[in-house]
Amino acid sequence: MTRELPEVLSALHEACVRVERVCGRMSWESVRDDEIHELALAKAVELVGEMAYQLRGDFPNIIFAHPEIPFVEAATMRHRLVHSYDTLDPRRLWLTATASVPKLRRQLEPILIDADEDLS
Repeated sequence: MTRELPEVLSALHEACVRVERVCGRMSWESVRDDEIHELALAKAVELVGEMAYQLRGDFPNIIFAHPEIPFVEAATMRHRLVHSYDTLDPRRLWLTATASVPKLRRQLEPILIDADEDLS
């Protein structure tokens, strides 16, 4: 099933919102000290990266049109989480989730609105 650009952008935005919700129920200390919290946060961040990876593959023009948005970095983080759990740095994960993901969400909002308007 082929998804449209607004649908994938919306899924990426929702994944960012989910990370923010997860972070709202945790603290740096709980991620550092509790494996369950670390794994839950890693999965939430992974989903952001998965959506960015799908965008990169299915809609490369959006990546080139918005070089200021870290789509490639999000996809790279996804690969690191999926393929290198033994080297996962909980501090980097927390900083990604609390700083980079909210910034990504804010950067997505204008292009999400534009993509929706293009379909109207």
